[in-house]
Amino acid sequence: MSDEIERNKKQAVIRGFMLKCPSCGVGKTLHKYLKVKDNCDHCGIDLHHASVDDGPAYFTLMVVVGLILPFLPIIYANYDPNPLLVAFALMGAATVLALWLLPRTKELLSNLVFEYCWSCGDLVGVCGFDSVFERDACDDFCEVVKAA
Repeated sequence: MSDEIERNKKQAVIRGFMLKCPSCGVGKTLHKYLKVKDNCDHCGIDLHHASVDDGPAYFTLMVVVGLILPFLPIIYANYDPNPLLVAFALMGAATVLALWLLPRTKELLSNLVFEYCWSCGDLVGVCGFDSVFERDACDDFCEVVKAA
C-alpha cells in the first residue's frame, strides 16, 4: 500500500474524530447530531453517498462496554458499595460516553468510506451503491470525487 493512500486513511481517521470534512478538513459534515449533510459547507464536496448504516452504533457499543465493564471488579474488589448506586453511576457514565462517542465514530467511518472510494479500493458498494448494476454509478462517483 502506498504512503499516499495510507496518509489519506490516517488523515480521514483524524478528521473524522474531529467531526470535519474528509476532503478539506475544515467544514463540518454532520448536522442535527447524526445526520450527514449532502455537501460540505466549506468545499462543497458531495457527501451523501458515504453510508455507514449501523457500523457506528456497533463500534460505539464495543468501545463503551470495553471501557465501562472493567470498572465492576475494580469497584467491588476495593469497596463495598450499594449495587443500585453502582448500576446508576455506570449507566450514567456509559450513556454520556456513548452520546459523546457516537457522532465521532459515525464521522470516522464515513470518512474512511470516503477515502476508500477516493483511492478506488475496488469494493462493491463502498460508495453507497448497493447492487452490482449500480457499479457504473459508483465508478462515476469516484471520478467526480477525484476531479474535485
